[in-house]
Amino acid sequence: MTTSFNNKSESTLDDVLNFIGDIKIGNFSKQLNKTSDPKLSELVDSLNEMAKILASQVSKKNSDQLLLEEIIHSTPDWIFIKDREHRYVKVNLGYANALHLKPSDFIGKTDLDLGFPEELVKGNPKKGIIGFWPLDKQVLDSGKTIVLENDPATIDGKVHTF
Repeated sequence: MTTSFNNKSESTLDDVLNFIGDIKIGNFSKQLNKTSDPKLSELVDSLNEMAKILASQVSKKNSDQLLLEEIIHSTPDWIFIKDREHRYVKVNLGYANALHLKPSDFIGKTDLDLGFPEELVKGNPKKGIIGFWPLDKQVLDSGKTIVLENDPATIDGKVHTF
């Protein structure tokens, strides 16, 4: 739904400048009123068209984002995203459910904050444990996926191999 930029019958230069300010902050819901000023008329029409296009693109992006969220949460596979400080940014339901948590419980926390044993997180070469963080670093540094033939983890007292 779009609304008129002002209650006046014609847009002024001040209205155009305020409209551009709204566009800068991502507000594409308004439209400028037509104007009889020939210097502003073409600009008003162009800005209104641009705002419609941007609003449409934002709507599509939001729709695409919702679809992606549904796909991520519908798979039982574990999907998570961490930042360079090993804090969780995104966690799907499959991963959260396996650890008996909600996805929101992970956000902003590290594996250590969540109670994972330190040697599983940081590694223990003497025991042959690579560790989550060294693997995370390797992926981030190389930009490449790592496939581990045998990646055991203990969940609820049971060893799972992924």
